[in-house]
Amino acid sequence: MVDSSERLLAKTEQELRDRKLENALREDKDFQVQKVLEDLAKRLAKSQRAKKKDGGVIRRATRLVRRARKLHQVLRAGSNGHSLFVDIGQDLAMDEKTKKVYEVVISVLREEFAREKDRFEALVHKINEALRKAVSC
Repeated sequence: MVDSSERLLAKTEQELRDRKLENALREDKDFQVQKVLEDLAKRLAKSQRAKKKDGGVIRRATRLVRRARKLHQVLRAGSNGHSLFVDIGQDLAMDEKTKKVYEVVISVLREEFAREKDRFEALVHKINEALRKAVSC
């Protein structure tokens, strides 16, 4: 649990640093981070009450909970006036109708790939890259 949580947090933090996190995926990432935060906090509370404690795991989980809280805040609020997220609508200067169509397509895909988060993310990235190439030509 701790390893997979750490990988998710590290990947999301890296995407934010590299400004590669699509705005369309922001809520999904925030939900995943929130779930990790809740799971780790619950497990950490159980571990601290246990008779046999693994101090290393508890310290590592505590650090991950702090990282997850910070990341959750960033995903919720954004940054101090600096955009951390890639906004395809802004990048391609979409009008309101086009943005709405894009949002509808993404929401349908989100429902269809609800159990396959990695495939959904990859698909959104592919769609956005294809749109950028098509518009820039």
